[in-house]
Amino acid sequence: LPRGSGAAPEPMIPLEDLNGHETILLVEDDAMVLRVTASTLRRRGYSVLTARDGLEALHVCGDHDGGIDLVITDVIMPGLGGVELYERMASEGQCPPFIFATGYDAGRLSGDFAPAPRRSVLLKPHSGSALLQAVRAMLDAG
Repeated sequence: LPRGSGAAPEPMIPLEDLNGHETILLVEDDAMVLRVTASTLRRRGYSVLTARDGLEALHVCGDHDGGIDLVITDVIMPGLGGVELYERMASEGQCPPFIFATGYDAGRLSGDFAPAPRRSVLLKPHSGSALLQAVRAMLDAG
């Protein structure tokens, strides 16, 4: 077959290296997606805090005694969406890495958002393996 002209695929992290112990804030308005994603992360050893929207996520952050190592957030949610959550947390001096999970392409993210070393986009729907790969890659990037 002819060689593709697209970008090279991201290197895959071996399955046994996808475990973790870090604390992840998961923000998702779809109850089933929230439950399945949280379960996938917990089975791999992560501590998972959950919120149904950006405003609840801010309360969870305020009530949590420890640090948050990573935020995984839906982009489009009622109330405060993922990009707005990022902007609010950054303005308050909280700057954990963010993974924006969205069914839209990255070009649909508006405002000053652009993927960067501490921000990435994970397209929905995604597999558990793709989620774990994205999480481990973001956490290991430091």
